[in-house]
Amino acid sequence: MVDYHQQAVETIEARIASAMCEIQADYYGIAPRKAEAHYLPGKLVTVVLRETFTKAEQRLIEYGSGEPLREGRERFQRLSEDQFVSVIEQETGERVATFVSTTHLEDAVAIEVFLLGKGRRTDMAAFEHSRAAKDSQPSRPAIPRAIGGPR
Repeated sequence: MVDYHQQAVETIEARIASAMCEIQADYYGIAPRKAEAHYLPGKLVTVVLRETFTKAEQRLIEYGSGEPLREGRERFQRLSEDQFVSVIEQETGERVATFVSTTHLEDAVAIEVFLLGKGRRTDMAAFEHSRAAKDSQPSRPAIPRAIGGPR
């Protein structure tokens, strides 16, 4: 017998993992080698990103200079919280109450935890889609107006 609820959860998990990989690749220039999301409806979402470091970052870690890297990664996560939360809320339809992120240097693992809150989030799919389309269009340069020329 097919468990449609489980299939739906697994589909959501796959889409979340994929979106997190895209964000990682966009900002760091490298996608994680492996990403997995775990969704417990009404409770939480965890995302585990493995092998997320560039070769240069791996070298820094290898030679004991990884702590500033970890701090920088975690600071970036906090600054990008809206983007990460948006992915979770859009894919699950649930509101994120709390977002926590950490990076483990030795194991090359980043873990994102999203505690889900009460209620459903406002469906922003149409708005987010139109905004993405607008952002992808090339902007037209402003045409300078002549000042003091003939009328």
